[in-house]
Amino acid sequence: MNIDEIKKALNEGNVDAIYDIIDSHFPTDEEREQLGQIALEGLKTQPEAAVAVALGATEEYGRKVYLELLLTGSMPALEAMVDGEIPGSDTPIEEDFLLIAEKAPTDSWDWALRKKLDFLTNQLPSEIACLVGEAAAIAAEKNPALFEKLKTADFKWEKSDGNEISGGVGILAAIHSKAEVFSKVLDAYDAVLADCAVAAAENGRHENLEVIEMKGYDLTGYPMDRSNGTLADIAALFNQEETLQWLNSRGVKRDF
Repeated sequence: MNIDEIKKALNEGNVDAIYDIIDSHFPTDEEREQLGQIALEGLKTQPEAAVAVALGATEEYGRKVYLELLLTGSMPALEAMVDGEIPGSDTPIEEDFLLIAEKAPTDSWDWALRKKLDFLTNQLPSEIACLVGEAAAIAAEKNPALFEKLKTADFKWEKSDGNEISGGVGILAAIHSKAEVFSKVLDAYDAVLADCAVAAAENGRHENLEVIEMKGYDLTGYPMDRSNGTLADIAALFNQEETLQWLNSRGVKRDF
């Protein structure tokens, strides 16, 4: 393989020429290493051509290229890499989701969510819904642009009973996150505590109800609309016996 021809095509942004060269000359192990280094070096000036070069590189280098595109928000090149099934681009998005929350621009966050949304229902899959609270807590500390975006974000996802639920990062964290993460989300975001409390009661998350209580809020005051009773009534309605007992121990009794 003529490495100089690859470099020339990369500098010119000639994607088709790169593919033709790689397709016609199966790279040796040494050449695959060289192609990986060339691809990484070309990302700043010719990202889409660099993706084409990564086709001939090792999967390890392909993964480095993919992550660099994610962290810089190079969307056209990222799409080309995934659509072209370039080695290193097939890692499930959920494995990189928290890294995106910490270091990537909002374009990468939006792209990752779009890739995971159910085409018919526009819902988040459970494996992503479970990560949003943690991602929001990370963004609050380390990614100001994403933090601002998440303040007003709204999500849809499927509940365990098959019904749809929607809400912001507070409700997602109340249902899916550990108490430590939920506490951080409450501190950072303008979550509606009443909605979070109801969501936690419905889903048997008494440890997150305890977070709300520890922050000085009276659980007997939720929900604001008592047409469905107290949090204890809600826990009972959804067969959350352990949470019902915990609420009773905190003085939250049933109305119905």
